[in-house]
Amino acid sequence: MYLEIDLDSVTTALNSLTVEVKNQQAQLKSIANPNIADWAIVFSTMISLIVAVVALRYSVRESKLRNIEAKKIEQLSKEKANADKESEKLAIERQKLIKYIIFKRIIKDGVFEAFLVN
Repeated sequence: MYLEIDLDSVTTALNSLTVEVKNQQAQLKSIANPNIADWAIVFSTMISLIVAVVALRYSVRESKLRNIEAKKIEQLSKEKANADKESEKLAIERQKLIKYIIFKRIIKDGVFEAFLVN
């Protein structure tokens, strides 16, 4: 059995592999020795990350403040509603009492008298 080898194709394949190895070596060198553009990308990514974290913290803090304010407003609304009910009850009681109290002012020796009429 006789195997025929084309030396030109082997040479071409070896040259192609050599070029590929050199390209990979160049890529590895660029990774090992970053240039200004690589550092600029890293720096801008870090700045973007910092801005995002600050914005998130601000948003969370504002949300908490809004929740606290909403709870305060809700509590004040309940207190106002209770005060309005009490005021209404007192007004009704006052109207009932006004019908039954008659004041008579007598000034003798600095005495003030009030009479309750039922």
